[in-house]
Amino acid sequence: MSSLTDLIKQWRKGLSREESLQSDDLAELEQHLRNSVTELRRSGLNDEEAFLVASSRLGNAAALEMEFRKVNGGRVWQRRIFWMLAGYVGLLIFGKLIGGVGSVQRDRAKRSAETGFGRRFAPLGSADTRAG
Repeated sequence: MSSLTDLIKQWRKGLSREESLQSDDLAELEQHLRNSVTELRRSGLNDEEAFLVASSRLGNAAALEMEFRKVNGGRVWQRRIFWMLAGYVGLLIFGKLIGGVGSVQRDRAKRSAETGFGRRFAPLGSADTRAG
């Protein structure tokens, strides 16, 4: 038999996976659960029985998530948009870093071509060597 504290930790861990439930929401739900468990224990139920009844009264994770999505829907979308923008900016920065390396190499190649350094010599007997 698990202790009441372990049962509540496991219950809270299961709810924490729901993205619409924030930490303050979880704390409030846990307080409601604990209050309900206390009342049920006074009526003669043991810890495990009181937990099962109290948690079923609050509702399962899917039902709670649906209700809190109505309230916290804006926060969920704000967080999603934030991470999408962060990813986009990260890609832009990464692209500039990679593109910057490529442009340095292109600039070096262009300077080499303009100055004559880096050109390959024409083989003996070709048109370039006979012109002189």
